[in-house]
Amino acid sequence: MAAVRHGGPVAAVELSRDGTRMVTASADGTARVWHTATGAPITPPLGHVRKFSAATIRGDGTRVVTLDDSAAWLWEVSANPPPPIALPHADRVNAAAFSADGTRVATASSDHTARVWDARSGQPVSPPLAHDAPVLTAVLDPAGTRVVTTASEGMTAGIWDARTGARLASLEQDFWTTDDAAGARAHFSLVASAAFSPDGTRIATSGTDEHVLIWDAAAARAIAGPLKHDSRVQMAAFSPDGARLATVAIDGHVRLWNAVTGAALGQAFDDPPQVLYVAFSGDGTRLIAACDDKVVRIWDVASKSLVAGLELESGSMDVAIGPDGTRVATASADGVARVWDVPQVLPRVLAAGPGYDAMYSPDGTRIATTSTNGELALWSATGALQATLKPQIGVGNPVFDHAGRRFAMIAVDGSAQLGEVAPATLRAFPKEMGKDPSGGEGPETLIGHVPALGAFSPDGRRFATMAPKHTVRIWDTASLEVVVPPLAHDATLVMVRFSPDGRCVVTASVDGTARIWSADTGALQRALPHSPGIALTGAVFSPDGARIVTTGVDAKVRIWNASSGQLQSTLSGHAALVIAAAFSPDGTLLLSNSQDNSARIWDVATGKLAVPPLEHESRVESAAFSPDGARVVTASNKIAQIWDVKSGRLLAAPFVHPDYLRAAVFSPDGGSLLTVASDAVRIWNVGLDTRTLEDWLRAARDGSFPQLAEALDRLAPASRIVHP
Repeated sequence: MAAVRHGGPVAAVELSRDGTRMVTASADGTARVWHTATGAPITPPLGHVRKFSAATIRGDGTRVVTLDDSAAWLWEVSANPPPPIALPHADRVNAAAFSADGTRVATASSDHTARVWDARSGQPVSPPLAHDAPVLTAVLDPAGTRVVTTASEGMTAGIWDARTGARLASLEQDFWTTDDAAGARAHFSLVASAAFSPDGTRIATSGTDEHVLIWDAAAARAIAGPLKHDSRVQMAAFSPDGARLATVAIDGHVRLWNAVTGAALGQAFDDPPQVLYVAFSGDGTRLIAACDDKVVRIWDVASKSLVAGLELESGSMDVAIGPDGTRVATASADGVARVWDVPQVLPRVLAAGPGYDAMYSPDGTRIATTSTNGELALWSATGALQATLKPQIGVGNPVFDHAGRRFAMIAVDGSAQLGEVAPATLRAFPKEMGKDPSGGEGPETLIGHVPALGAFSPDGRRFATMAPKHTVRIWDTASLEVVVPPLAHDATLVMVRFSPDGRCVVTASVDGTARIWSADTGALQRALPHSPGIALTGAVFSPDGARIVTTGVDAKVRIWNASSGQLQSTLSGHAALVIAAAFSPDGTLLLSNSQDNSARIWDVATGKLAVPPLEHESRVESAAFSPDGARVVTASNKIAQIWDVKSGRLLAAPFVHPDYLRAAVFSPDGGSLLTVASDAVRIWNVGLDTRTLEDWLRAARDGSFPQLAEALDRLAPASRIVHP
């Protein structure tokens, strides 16, 4: 992501046709053109005494038009641009647009006129297009020979000759399709917007009467519609190929239509917030929507899937999308314009339908998924289905052994079945491995989605399960025989894990204790006692086996010496139940996620936060380090987010899901993200950023990352840094 800063709210942003340049206009009285890849400025601040309200850039990125209270200004895009050329009006300029070939500019003004100007010289090419009211919009056809306008009074749009200024036609009631006015091909209140199709043969108009009409531009005759909404329609936009039309109403609904026949193609969002603006990407594959919940949503047109959601603390005042939909620019009231890199491809959907859990094999070659209907499926890392199995137990978690040759399905009651990857088979444990007959509150009732209630030993020869009756049993994976006496607690167990050397097992229970046992004999070695009434939610070893971390309902995270059982530190800061905690791959950091809507990264040596809390809008269901320990992924509500471990800042646009998200985890190579939502299991491409240190320093200096800029400045050789 590149970020550039103005001295005031950024009111407008627009991209060049190829997406390599961006113009921004700000309340600080300046506009500026930037390289989108790096955030480096192309022009100095383009400013004068009046505040800019909008800006538009020519398709080739060589000219910019800015708007203020009484004029439009035509600028040359260069490092040392000449003074701008005024495109004068007698009152406020409401809109401006270049023709598709970039040779002309149309402006609409509250002085009751629209004008057409030469885009190089700034000279008018026709007399003013006179109206009886303030003109709201003026749009040139692709050839630059006609203009369609809308005004603040009247129920029509006008078509004008761009060369002579003559009014060619009015788009008004021409015939009735039924005896009912509701079926008339006409507007019955203010026409708010009008747009030419890319080939110039059609015009779409939208009005406050909740209708959209599609017109033959040559005959000025309605040919499709009315396309109906349930509230006032704000705008309509053609796709680049002219085949689709996207419309937006003030109730937030975005609808897609066949732009030739007017047939409905469906709704973009099933339960949308209010949508303020929409636009197609240059290739028509994606639709971008700015919403009043401070999230910019990007939607894949063909699959009707949500690609990404860009969350802005100050909301978005304007948005633009690049030619292939992978680059998005946002303008925000915090004074920052941001350029986001959106994944090139949609996530691969593995198990469509209610997902319960998913896991990569340690070598990253396979994925196991489970669903709420009790099925277990094995997939290749690319998403090819390899096998589907129906375990004879309830819904649960999949677990691979460390070699990736065996797996297990573990139900929420602790019962389990073991399986072989090739060929894909399942073997049942003895019948005594059944559901705990004592009942009681299980861990899922306590904290929601939980990690697997069982574990393989590091060498894969043993498997630990958590049923029945508050006990752990350790089995030989070849013979399915119990090899040690039951490891007992006084209440429901929530976790069992082997130490990295396989010699010990740690268990955690809602009885308020964690216990360390010999994996060879089943003898209790040490107890890690907590205060009475503190139900635990988990216990895991550090990568070197020297420490154990426990979590519980008292909002504390505790680190223990695994050899002595002594409490080393208590990490305080969460405000609610801590769902889980995990060590970083090198054991120096600890990651915890909580019902207090945060995840936290702790320094194990000091017991203090390494970075500020990773704040979310809802409880954080899961949190995990990347294999290299440099990133963290969190899952909360419908969003997965990737954070930088050193700074605690977001590294990418959020991965937005259409339904509730249960968990998210990195692939073993760190290049993919596996997410489990209530509607499906998905694989996302999250490859590393390829930008240079200088690129990030430039973004940091011009954007809203001063601390990052300082850190990068210390790392980068001064002779190689370009300070804009």
